[in-house]
Amino acid sequence: MTFRKFHSQYALITFMLLYIFLQLLMLTTAPDIMEDEPWYANTAYNFTLGNWFNNTNTGHQGGDTFILYTFILGMAIKAFGCSLYVTRMVSVLAGIIAIWGLFRILKALRTSNLIQILVVLFFIFSNVTYVACRSSRPESLILAFGIWAIYWLIIFHETDKTKHVLLASVFATFSFLCHPHGILFLITTGTYLIFYSLRVKSLRKLLYFSFLCIGIITVHFSIVFMNPSMYLQNFINDLKDRNSVTNDTGFFDNIVNSYKIYTLGIKRLYILIFETGILIAGLIYSGRNKIIQYLAIGGLVTLTVSFTVFNPYSTRHFGEVFIYSFLVFALLYESWPKGRVKKGLLLLGAIYLLNNLAGDVYILYKKFNYTSYAQLEKQLSGSIPDSSVVLTSINFWYPLKNNETYTEYTYWAGHPTFKSLDSLIQSGEVDYTVISRYMVFGTTGTSGRTVNILSTKVDFYQSAVEYAETSGILIKKIPTCGFDTIKIYQMKY
Repeated sequence: MTFRKFHSQYALITFMLLYIFLQLLMLTTAPDIMEDEPWYANTAYNFTLGNWFNNTNTGHQGGDTFILYTFILGMAIKAFGCSLYVTRMVSVLAGIIAIWGLFRILKALRTSNLIQILVVLFFIFSNVTYVACRSSRPESLILAFGIWAIYWLIIFHETDKTKHVLLASVFATFSFLCHPHGILFLITTGTYLIFYSLRVKSLRKLLYFSFLCIGIITVHFSIVFMNPSMYLQNFINDLKDRNSVTNDTGFFDNIVNSYKIYTLGIKRLYILIFETGILIAGLIYSGRNKIIQYLAIGGLVTLTVSFTVFNPYSTRHFGEVFIYSFLVFALLYESWPKGRVKKGLLLLGAIYLLNNLAGDVYILYKKFNYTSYAQLEKQLSGSIPDSSVVLTSINFWYPLKNNETYTEYTYWAGHPTFKSLDSLIQSGEVDYTVISRYMVFGTTGTSGRTVNILSTKVDFYQSAVEYAETSGILIKKIPTCGFDTIKIYQMKY
């Protein structure tokens, strides 16, 4: 084994260990649990119980139509149990796969050790990937599959071998089957192959890509619609809700909203300028390096499609854009002659890294004294017997998962028995009510910025409080930091 090869392996292991240490630190404390986490976990948990990919927490849109992520989540739950720690660990492990793929790309592009270290650190400390890789949502898996799709596409660019197109197609399709936003990697892969086909005057590779992707997607949705609870019209309605073409949110709305949320005023403004500016620079200064040009186009196409199509465009998906920025940065540095510009690029990259690092430290600092969700699970799970009917917040679902829970997100229109919160309350079937003022705090779980609360959530909380205080007996109070005081009422009739 050569020293160079040994050094590369040693560097990759070091990156992995650093990443794992940072992610395991306060894993169930920072960020706060978000409602999407029990939303997805519920579908995966039901799958492990033999109830297909059905969401009984909200009724729909929780990994029940794009099921690859929930399938993987379900396998983890089956093996290790259902808790926030376990479901977040799935995202942590997806991040390891992403880092491995990114490192392989940088090696394939023949970048220097310095750039490999810097770019992998970009990924590890990015505020977006830091949060995505410690949240029970599909973003980290979308990115992991997408990175490997880019890797095999770059290898194909070098070798022109069909097997590499097929591998890129499989990984891009897997990204899409985790979440609709994964279609971005299908679009960029397809765009590259269209240009390739025009250059070589042959459609063969593009057809391989098309037929393989369509085949995998067809098998996936055949499985989805084997579920007797899944109706085509519901699926169509979900797609309509997620795009700007059939909804109110448009291109400029997405730009304005994303700018406000992503930059947090001026705190992360430099980060946005760096990530988008590098793509533009790559397009302008690519010279004869076609890979820089292709990657810059890929990033800009991804950003444009995101703002144009998705409703609304969430900044947690910005990782699908800046992965191209990282690679363009690496190649611009390597292709530039020695001099001030090269040193300037390093300085810009170092500032970018430090800006992200400051954001990560801030998240941990803000949550340092908070009650961990793991502690909360222990206290809540032992307070209510299984198979009870519970009225509560969706964010308390994990410790109450073996009960029939009703939350602020329950889809009453699709419920077979109760058509509203009032009808549930009036039925006399609720055994326990678990509430806290935390349900209407109106702050984000990462930066802590104030956000508007849906009126339906406020109405639910007020109704639950009134119902608990007039018809229940307070049997337990759980003081916490971050979740306020959680009160458990046993209902009396």
